[in-house]
Amino acid sequence: MEPVHEVQLTAPTSHHIFLRPQKEGDPVPLSGSVEVTVSASSIRSSHLPRVSVKLSRTISSEPPCLGPPRRQRHGFLENLRRRRSIECQPHTIRKVNGYSDTKTITQCDLWHVPDHVRYDRDNDKVILGFSFALPILSDIPSTTTTALGTVSYEITATSTTTNGSKVSAKQPVQILRRALPDYPRTAQHVRTFCGDQVTIVLDITPKESPGDSEFLYTAKLSLKKTVRPGPRASEIRNLVVKELKWQVEETAQVVSRLDHDGNYENNGNAIPDKKESRRELCNSGKDGPWGANDEGTIQICFDVNIPKSTGVTEDINVDIKHDCLVPRASDECHPGTAMAEETVGMIANHQLRLDIIVGEDTFDQTTGKLVDRKSRWKSFSPRFPLPVYEFASPNEIPEAVFLGSQTPPVYEDASKPPTYENI
Repeated sequence: MEPVHEVQLTAPTSHHIFLRPQKEGDPVPLSGSVEVTVSASSIRSSHLPRVSVKLSRTISSEPPCLGPPRRQRHGFLENLRRRRSIECQPHTIRKVNGYSDTKTITQCDLWHVPDHVRYDRDNDKVILGFSFALPILSDIPSTTTTALGTVSYEITATSTTTNGSKVSAKQPVQILRRALPDYPRTAQHVRTFCGDQVTIVLDITPKESPGDSEFLYTAKLSLKKTVRPGPRASEIRNLVVKELKWQVEETAQVVSRLDHDGNYENNGNAIPDKKESRRELCNSGKDGPWGANDEGTIQICFDVNIPKSTGVTEDINVDIKHDCLVPRASDECHPGTAMAEETVGMIANHQLRLDIIVGEDTFDQTTGKLVDRKSRWKSFSPRFPLPVYEFASPNEIPEAVFLGSQTPPVYEDASKPPTYENI
């Protein structure tokens, strides 16, 4: 009778990384359990199987689309000869492989005594139960699908007996990055232009979507230094915003040092293969005019809505120039610290592009009368980075996240200790 050796992995199908105002991410451990079944007659307390659990990330790129060959113009007889030549040849299908690279993000070696042991004497089996808590790095990207490829994660539990028998169990897991309700941060961006005194300032803040059907942003656009001297000493020129248009673009890139056979090109002078996809997610606008206030500043408030039906992805930054974390030998769970170069990288980012159509009005400072008007005098087209992330729903936030963010009350009176509600 062959010895029994089985592994059963129990782990959640999704794991959340929560974004807080104080820090970029809250690394809540990924918890689960492993059950190892072995033959009772072949196990001793001092020779338990070695059990390890790891989280790995796979970056895969889609194969490039092969379009029809470019038509070339030839004479009638040449085209007829080519057509007959093609009909006589067997049909072949060209196959172009995509890139795929898997890296270990963190690993847990379960050296401790099993949490529970069950005996199945009728079948001569012993079931060893282990619990684990994988520490998750807070800066890893979410499980994502872009126009060029995917980022996916998988948990693997491996059991190795003393005689060398090795059995593994795998399960995919979704890594989800979610912002807590108090996370929204207002990002301010400043743009200046060569040969023009105008300064553009954009304040943009993500906000929760009531119906969870779109990504929402509130924005405030400020044009400063919009008042300038006129052609004559008695005249002054004022900029007037006639129209404001905006659009959101998503750019996805896949960079690889793998050839089409899956071999790593370990050549420092080799140029990495790079694919890029760019698409527009939404666009809108509003009509003016908007004039300057007493301080010479033009302010415009507007909202940006990105429908989730467009398949918008969250921001990703896994560059082959960066180092990847791999596991090291240890007696406890840990994120790895040994360095290895990425062979496949994926980047996805979003930009908000503005088209600001301005006119110019020239006034006589003495009489206040309009001297000259240029309806569409100039256009400014600045670009700004736009962060894309989802907010956590109430049922996604565990109670421990809120308890961990609370600060205990301080002593106000040395003779009277404070009351702690959560201990």
